[in-house]
Amino acid sequence: GSERNPYIRLAETLNSPIITQLDAKGCVDEAHPLSYGVLGIFGNPGLDAARSVLHAADVVLLFGVDQHAVDLIADGNFRQVRQVVEFEPDAGSAAFHRWYDCEAVVLGDLA
Repeated sequence: GSERNPYIRLAETLNSPIITQLDAKGCVDEAHPLSYGVLGIFGNPGLDAARSVLHAADVVLLFGVDQHAVDLIADGNFRQVRQVVEFEPDAGSAAFHRWYDCEAVVLGDLA
């Protein structure tokens, strides 16, 4: 349940919507009221609700993403337009994932 899923616990604490990338599908219960679906093909939100939430966001929290995070943080010209807080399991992972500017990097297990 949501009480054990660290992503849902954080989203509930922040009252923040959740949008996942295709390779993260299933990491949260998509029936949860804060889940707005999976990012569609080629970075296009698959649902109008996900598109609206994403385009209105000023800050994006990223968990275990790679260079494809540009779909979540950039405009159509690949310019970063949203602030990023990145969560990584360790410093090595954080140093490796430097494809975008971060306001903060949080290290460790979210659980």
